[in-house]
Amino acid sequence: MAEKISGKTYVFEPNPYNIKSISLSFSGREEAILNLSLEEEQHVLPVGLDNIYRISPGGEFGSLAFKGFWRTDNEFVFYYNEVSNINNYQKSRRQRKSCSNGQVKAPPT
Repeated sequence: MAEKISGKTYVFEPNPYNIKSISLSFSGREEAILNLSLEEEQHVLPVGLDNIYRISPGGEFGSLAFKGFWRTDNEFVFYYNEVSNINNYQKSRRQRKSCSNGQVKAPPT
């Protein structure tokens, strides 16, 4: 599934997190790259696939850390941690045949 979704962009409907789109690129077994497009910002963030957070500088509240794993053959879960803040999130993405569930507004490009 990593091969199937790698590099594809998913566009979101308006949401409270101001996420416009996301894209995950898988080039190895230890790390993926998350391209995150917010209302006015674009971020390229490493995601640890080996259960170790990858820390990126920046963000409104300081450093950001991401790690993720495949829960099932078609569901990728990632953890987002605002390191110097109290916020820690878990998000998942499930791929179904040619479409995905969640708040996706348009098919991947």
